[in-house]
Amino acid sequence: MITSPFGHILLICVGFILRIAQYLSNRALWLDEIPIASSLISRSYVDLLKPLDNGQLAPFGFLWADKFFMDFLGPHELGLRLFPLVCGLLSVIIFYLICQKNFSNEVTSVALALFVLNGPLIYFSSELKPYICDVLVSLCFFYPGLKIIKMKDVKPIHFVLLALAGGLSVWFSYPSVFVLAALAIALIKPKDFKHQLSLGALTLVWLASFFGLHYLTRLNMDQGVSQMYQNYWNEYFVKIISLNIWDFRSSLTHLLNTFKDPAGFYFVGLALAFAIVGVIYIARENLRVCMLWAGPILMALLASQLEKYPFVERLILFLVPSYILFVAVGLNHVLAQTKKAVPVFSAICIILIFVHPALSSAYHLAKPRTREEIKPILHYLQKNLQKDDLVYVEYYGFKTIAFYAKEYGLDAKNFIIGQQNKTLDNLKDDVQRFRGKRVWILFPHYRYESERGEEVLFTSLLDLFGKREYTMEKPGKRYMFYDGRTVGSVLYLYSM
Repeated sequence: MITSPFGHILLICVGFILRIAQYLSNRALWLDEIPIASSLISRSYVDLLKPLDNGQLAPFGFLWADKFFMDFLGPHELGLRLFPLVCGLLSVIIFYLICQKNFSNEVTSVALALFVLNGPLIYFSSELKPYICDVLVSLCFFYPGLKIIKMKDVKPIHFVLLALAGGLSVWFSYPSVFVLAALAIALIKPKDFKHQLSLGALTLVWLASFFGLHYLTRLNMDQGVSQMYQNYWNEYFVKIISLNIWDFRSSLTHLLNTFKDPAGFYFVGLALAFAIVGVIYIARENLRVCMLWAGPILMALLASQLEKYPFVERLILFLVPSYILFVAVGLNHVLAQTKKAVPVFSAICIILIFVHPALSSAYHLAKPRTREEIKPILHYLQKNLQKDDLVYVEYYGFKTIAFYAKEYGLDAKNFIIGQQNKTLDNLKDDVQRFRGKRVWILFPHYRYESERGEEVLFTSLLDLFGKREYTMEKPGKRYMFYDGRTVGSVLYLYSM
C-alpha cells in the first residue's frame, strides 16, 4: 500500500502534520533568530538591504518574502516563521513530484518517507533562518532540470526561463549557486554548438546576478563581521585534498558525519554504503542525471576546500534531498537483489535505516523541539520580581531578553549585562556587587553541558556567599534525537 498513490499521499500528510505541529508549538525565538526578527519588525523593505543586527546574514529575497508573510499574520513568532513553514510544506510536495516522475514507486516511497521524517527538515521549517528556503530553491531547479536533461532538443524558451529563474534564485538562497553550477554542467552538449551558445548566455545571466548580490552583500558587510564569520566557521572547512594527514582524517570524519547531521541517518556506515550503490546505479542509467544530483555536493565541497563555504549542518541542508535520493535508490537496488534470497537481511536494512527517523519524529510530535524556551522564565520573573531586585543576564542572552522584555512588562535597560569574556576576578567582582540584595541570574542561551563552565563557576561563587532560593531550567535541543546533553534557558534566584 505504501508504494501506491494513496500511500504517497499518506506520507505527504505525515510530513505536513510533523511540520505544522512543530510550527504550532510556537517556541520562543532564540539567539540567532532575534536579530533577523528585530530587523523584520522595525525596518522597511528598502532598509532590509542594510546590514542586519548583530552581524546576521540572510538573502534579501528571503527577508522580503518573510516580511510579506509577517505583515499578513502579525509581528510574532507564528507570523515571523510562516514563510519557512510554507517553504517546508512546498518542499515535501516538490520532492514527491520529482521522485514520482523520475523514479520507480518503490524508490519514491523510500525517498519520500526519509524526506518527511528528516529531523533537520522538520525543525528548519519553523525557524526564522533561510535554510529551508535553500532546500525549496534547490528542488525547484531539480524538477525542471531533470526534465530538460532528458530532452533531445532544448528550446530557447527553456533557456530564457532558466536564466530568469536562476538569476532570481540567488537572491533567495546563497547556496543555490552550487545547484546552478551543477545544472549548467549537466546541460553541456559538446557537439551541439547552438545549445552550447544558449547555455553560455544562460550562465552569464546567472553569474551577473550572483556577482551583483555578492557586491551588494560585501558592500554592506563590516570587515570585522566578515572576519568573525571566517574565524567561526574555520574548523568546518572540509579539506579532503591536503598534505596534512590530520586535516585529511578530520575532514573525512566530518564528511561522514554529514550523513548523520543534516541527512538524518543514525547508522552512518550503512547509509554511506547505500548512497554509493545509489550513485553508481544512477550514473549507469544516466550520467547527466547523476551529475545534477551529485553536482551540488561536489561544488559545495570544492568551495569548502577553498575555504569559501563551510560544509556543515544547516549550511548544507539544501544537499539533504541528494543524500536521501542516493540512499533510497541504493537501498531499493539492494532490496531488489536480496529480498527473495535473504528476506531477513532486507528487513534488517529497512529497520536500521528507518528506526531513528521514525522514533525521533514520533518523540518530537509529542514533545516539539525547543532551543531557548525563555518565555516561561520571563513569565515567572514578571510575577515574582520585587522593586529592589537585581537582574543579571549572561552576555550572549541579553539580545533575547531585550526582545521579549516589553511583552512581559520588564525594563531590560535596568538589567545588568554580563561581560563577553568572563574571568574569575570578574565573577568575584559581580558577586560583591550583589551583596545585601536579591538577585536573579539569567542564562538564556542554548548550549551543551560541556559549555556551562561560566555558569557553574558563577553559581558556585554565589552559593558560597549567598543562599539559592529558586532554580528554573528549561530544556533546549536542536533537531536531532541524539543531540547530546544540552540545556536551554536557566533562571536562578539568590539572596546575598
